[in-house]
Amino acid sequence: MKIKKMIRTFLCSLTIPVLSVLYAGLILSALISVLAGILRTLGFEQIKMSRILDFKKRDEKPRPF
Repeated sequence: MKIKKMIRTFLCSLTIPVLSVLYAGLILSALISVLAGILRTLGFEQIKMSRILDFKKRDEKPRPF
């Protein structure tokens, strides 16, 4: 019985950090969504995340239609 209680206490002590990380991620995701909505209303459609794509596009040859 003592081992069962120790395992239960250990698992219950893990729930607090796990739930707090999940909750923080949920709040951060909501803030990013709100910020994206505000930026779209101001006229920003897309923000480029990397310059690697720019270099690839410059090296490509134009394709005929």
